[in-house]
Amino acid sequence: MRPLLSATGVSKRFGGVQALDAVDLSIAPGHIHGLIGPNGAGKTSLFNVLTGLYHADTGTVQIDGRITSGVPPHEIVAAGLSRTFQNIRLFASLSVLDNVLVGAHQSGRSGVLGALLGSRAARAEQDALRERCAALLDRVGVGAHALRTASELSYGDQRRVEIARALAATPKLLALDEPAAGMNPSETDALRELLQSLRDDGLTLLLIEHDVKLVMGLCDRVTVLDFGRCIADGTPDTVRRDPRVIEAYLGSGEPHTEPAA
Repeated sequence: MRPLLSATGVSKRFGGVQALDAVDLSIAPGHIHGLIGPNGAGKTSLFNVLTGLYHADTGTVQIDGRITSGVPPHEIVAAGLSRTFQNIRLFASLSVLDNVLVGAHQSGRSGVLGALLGSRAARAEQDALRERCAALLDRVGVGAHALRTASELSYGDQRRVEIARALAATPKLLALDEPAAGMNPSETDALRELLQSLRDDGLTLLLIEHDVKLVMGLCDRVTVLDFGRCIADGTPDTVRRDPRVIEAYLGSGEPHTEPAA
């Protein structure tokens, strides 16, 4: 089976720091794939290469067979990869529904001029987009808050809105950057159930997460980075027993440093 996303030999240097060193990654369709490692291991750097915020110095990235190395983020979204961010990036003064509509905008066909002129086609398209975005909010469990201002929602619900906005781009692969960060245990449990249900619906997910318990209990496959290199890749059971992973997380190890974005 062809991977939905593959990265081969990806390297990235920031000044004197080798953030990524010939990293390979392969994500199978319909899987939840975890990406873990100590602070500064290169997880965010790899994530940003995959999603187009960084250009790799060497190596290639493919999404569903299409080479996306060096492609700008909006083209990567069009290729089928949508992402969330570690720090929530909602428009605080907009309604919850309008935040999700932002994510759906790229799929519109009538264009800015049609929207400004209020053409019949543009109005019909906008109505359809609003209906689809409202359904996505229901899907992630915050449909009742659609007309509230985003800043009014709890932290966990804001995370759900961000996921709904990413889903509005109809991705083949949803990449989540620390989605459980700052959540309490009940919110984390609810997030686990949501992500499992998205996978059960056929969506592929890439998960960067410091909550190793969440990753090991949720993911089909896990890749571990340390100092910019892949030190393990396999099922959660295989990875948790790998001596290199145990050393990276539990050994004496010097503190890791990650370059500024």
